[in-house]
Amino acid sequence: MVLHAPQLTPADWPAAYAAALPSFVLLRRELASGLLRLSDLSDPAACGLAVAEELRIYDDLDSKSCGAFFLNRMGYEVARAMAALDLTGHQIGHLTAESIAFRTSVAVFRSGDEELPYLQTSLVFPHCFMIGQSDPAARVNDAIVRVFAPVIEAVTLNCKLSKGALWRIVADGVAAAYLELGKAANDPEAKKRAEAILCLRGSPLWNKQVGFIRVDLPASDAPDGQAQSETFRKRGGCCRYYKSAKSGGKYCATCIHEPEPQVALMDYLKRRRLAEMHA
Repeated sequence: MVLHAPQLTPADWPAAYAAALPSFVLLRRELASGLLRLSDLSDPAACGLAVAEELRIYDDLDSKSCGAFFLNRMGYEVARAMAALDLTGHQIGHLTAESIAFRTSVAVFRSGDEELPYLQTSLVFPHCFMIGQSDPAARVNDAIVRVFAPVIEAVTLNCKLSKGALWRIVADGVAAAYLELGKAANDPEAKKRAEAILCLRGSPLWNKQVGFIRVDLPASDAPDGQAQSETFRKRGGCCRYYKSAKSGGKYCATCIHEPEPQVALMDYLKRRRLAEMHA
């Protein structure tokens, strides 16, 4: 499935795609300080330490929630880098868990007078050749599965979460990555690309629930009287955010467990518009 012209060059890349590209580093036997290969997570001690990083932000998580939070973060971040490569015509079919490394650090997001700490994930990839067109969707699916299979195996053993639940979290990350990059680049083909990658039956990424949901907020319900529409990622899995004290016991608006996602997302659009009005 080719989404872009074969003559695609760096000058043609949307800024959002270029900004999401990972660093290219030749991963030698000895890594720079703080870097960990995804494949290194097969060591129970290394996996335990990596998963426990989530406690630096959410100190009340149990073991299962740490595992879900970790894979939710890594699933999105790695998928975002792979999506940016894919959407800019790079080959990614050769990627493996051994060829990708990551580093986690605490960063702070500032919103007005509020400071919100979060875990920042830095990634390094091996060189990916630019061929000017996208790999077939099945090849991208295979690459994602190959990258995450040992990670899911390790997190399953460490945190006692089922592989099926973790694959759903990764699929959610893939959907979110392509959708958000496409929104930022004003490229509707990005969402279609995600659908093509995730619809392949027989792949562990496939499930009936993951996809996209369009929400229309009518002018009569909008705080400023302006109608708005937006497409969101619809989760097939659960990141267990509701288990944290910060959630107040509520599900994410797009969670598979949320009984009324349309209502929850309309409420979100209203709150966001109010915040923008008073910014």
